[in-house]
Amino acid sequence: MTTIEKRRIVVDGEVVGCISSFQRFGYAEISYWIDKRHWGKGIATKALAEYLLEVKERPIYARAGKDNMGSIRVLEKCGFKRAGTPTTEELIFVLDQ
Repeated sequence: MTTIEKRRIVVDGEVVGCISSFQRFGYAEISYWIDKRHWGKGIATKALAEYLLEVKERPIYARAGKDNMGSIRVLEKCGFKRAGTPTTEELIFVLDQ
């Protein structure tokens, strides 16, 4: 059975996205989504940084589309490094500490 931990991302009383962690291929992985109307406001970076304080398991992986520069920057700001061989459509990141 797979356990998925999910949280809503709320700003000024409005749900603007979600963030979750789960096991994939035997490793912890994290994923998030922010409503497009709220992109570029630092919400994803803040939400991910706060969530990573709760999720203690390391290493933890994340994925971002190769052309999704916003998500790539969010992951890098939160300490993730590119890991492994990229797939045709996405990059894989890892946070070791």
